Amino acid sequence: MCNKVGLGLLVIALSGCNGGGGDDDVSAGDNTETITGFAADGYLQGATVCLDKNFNSFCDPNEVSANTDSDGRFVLEVSESDAQQYPIVAMVTPSVIDQDTSNFVVNAYTLVSPPGYFEFVSPMTTLIALNSAGYTAESIASSADEIRRSMGLSDEVDLFSDFIAMSKGEQSKDEYQTIYRSSQLVARVLGENLKVFNNGNANGDIDSDKLLVAFDSVKQQMDSIVEMTDSEQFDPDAVIAIKRDEWNKGILNVNPYEIVEGLREKYSLPGAVSGGVFKYYALNGDVTDRATLKLTIPESLFADSMEIKLTNNSGFMHVFSNDDRTNVNLDFDNQVAFELILPEGAMVSDTYTFTIASGEKSRVVMTDILDVSVSQNFDASMLPESLEMYIDYVWGDGYKYVSHPPYDGSLFFSSAFFDSEDGYIDGSGFRKARSTSYCCDNNRSDEAKSILVYSSDGYEPNEQNFVREAYKLPIVQSDTELQLTFARTYQRNKSWGSEFVYQFNIMHVIEDHSVKPFVPILEAVTVERFNETSSRYEFIANFDVDYETMVDLDINSYVEDGNLELSTKLAYDVDYEYNFLDAFFSIQGVPATSSVSGLHRYTGIDVNGKTVVNYDFFVAADDDFPIVDSDSLEVREVGDDWFGLTASLEDDSNDALYFEFSFNAVYGVGQDRESTYMTSSPKKRENTALFSKVELKRLIDSFEQSYGVEVLDVGVEVGIFDSNRNEAVDNRYESDEISLIGSFGVQNLDELLN
Repeated sequence: MCNKVGLGLLVIALSGCNGGGGDDDVSAGDNTETITGFAADGYLQGATVCLDKNFNSFCDPNEVSANTDSDGRFVLEVSESDAQQYPIVAMVTPSVIDQDTSNFVVNAYTLVSPPGYFEFVSPMTTLIALNSAGYTAESIASSADEIRRSMGLSDEVDLFSDFIAMSKGEQSKDEYQTIYRSSQLVARVLGENLKVFNNGNANGDIDSDKLLVAFDSVKQQMDSIVEMTDSEQFDPDAVIAIKRDEWNKGILNVNPYEIVEGLREKYSLPGAVSGGVFKYYALNGDVTDRATLKLTIPESLFADSMEIKLTNNSGFMHVFSNDDRTNVNLDFDNQVAFELILPEGAMVSDTYTFTIASGEKSRVVMTDILDVSVSQNFDASMLPESLEMYIDYVWGDGYKYVSHPPYDGSLFFSSAFFDSEDGYIDGSGFRKARSTSYCCDNNRSDEAKSILVYSSDGYEPNEQNFVREAYKLPIVQSDTELQLTFARTYQRNKSWGSEFVYQFNIMHVIEDHSVKPFVPILEAVTVERFNETSSRYEFIANFDVDYETMVDLDINSYVEDGNLELSTKLAYDVDYEYNFLDAFFSIQGVPATSSVSGLHRYTGIDVNGKTVVNYDFFVAADDDFPIVDSDSLEVREVGDDWFGLTASLEDDSNDALYFEFSFNAVYGVGQDRESTYMTSSPKKRENTALFSKVELKRLIDSFEQSYGVEVLDVGVEVGIFDSNRNEAVDNRYESDEISLIGSFGVQNLDELLN
């Protein structure tokens, strides 16, 4: 058997293991044992599958191989013991049929699965294989953990399983659908990249060098790839059509053979999940300088020869030792993690570099810029004496929640719950302007007696200049039946004007939605704003629920109160089986330039005088918050079945923006012409989206039946948001709608949709 060293499947084989030569005859001979598996992004028919005994990511003539059948199944005449030692390779060419589409694959690519994982060979197993060092069990498991984290998947999801079948099951169905769709895109992006390396030849030669460089490019795009799968409508070929240029940009004019050795060295050493340097402010006034680093590997893969060093440009240096190891807030069991705690002033404003080295190899795993001047105090008058813990109807399973004041909407907040002995129970991670924390995944919410709220100027350690123990408050268990699901305060801008909105959603506001007249639980809602000058909460608006007019579900009610317009609707959520009140106050004509940042407190009052509270911090937009108009929006056909939408901004450097595309039904004639919302895409960082013609036609037909009108056109508009979470939106800008008919110069919708 050949010895092997190096990176996963891209090993540097020693003597007797080069190319297809050597003394190792891997023909079937008298071996009658077989293994069976599948090759898929969708099931692949006609792919060549082999046991890759020389680790060159290629099915050589003297390696046992087989072709996949119409179900993507292959049978290899090799022993299972060999299958536990060597990877499986699937060579996919333009003569292979992808059963997802029943068409031939467009561009050639190669799939790999690590030794012992021959049952299902896929783009996911390929990512794991290429990301694992040495093919040890620990490195494969660690690689799978890293891929799961990068895709936002839970630990329970098995990346080696048949995600096609699992996406149709019940357990973790949505996550397996994400894996399935991501795999379809990864396969296509790999093919596109390899086609570039082969000078446009869709069926060019693929070797381990090209495959590693293509993999590295795909890995850099994983956030974007996963985000493009988040849609009820999905077509991988349509996604590639609108994202091809962007996803190929990083490998244009790249010679894979010039950079592959650097990548091999990079992947032969572990990387970092997170890390950074920052100042830490404790409640008791102590200040320390800290550095943290969490690696991608477990303890079993950390060799004594590995040295981790932290340096800056001013001569600071620290070599991490076992004394710096920590097991606090690990991302996975037995993760290698370090925390360095030094006296205040030990670290100065500078650029800090974390480097890992082993022998002659070294890798910079992270850099971080520290600014020690950044800090933040706040007015404690905004804090209540205690915080109430409320029932959570959505999460259920014993979960409850606390709403706590975020004293600055530009900061990030996290929390920790403690019991009566000040023992840690549960906590939440940093999130921008976080005002709600949930407890507890161990059914100990009733034991929570206090909450410690932390603040920082960043989400991850490498984005943080400080972490502050902001405040610690006692917790009181509430006995109100109300749940204030969310409260949000935001500025809405359009070309015709703007409005300032106070919106809230309260659950369980009546006893039983099916019994009339309704028996009320909610009596009133008030909105207040904290005045930093007077250090007091000041009244903004009040809503007394009028159950004499609110006599049924899904009826919109509008009330004017001075310059405030109030819109309310009582509804029932069938999935979660709860009733709720959706309401918002709006002030018309408030320009964005006059909006003032500040903390708002929303209070629901039940018929017994008990309250439920939710805090929300509104952050006024900078003067350079982008505007978007109809000229910024482009709609085009992608293939025969899709519309592709793209929003272009003059300055596209702000990666904190989210885009949402909306479709409105246009009907009526002359002055009676109206435009009514039908649907929209999910909010994404991607400024592109796809929409199915079939789905749009279905929506139009449904709208016409419901409203008794003929839809003459579809208006398309784009909105820009500063968050993808509704409750966290502070500012939004919406374009005027453009005519779908006008965009294509046709006479009617039938020409586009039929």
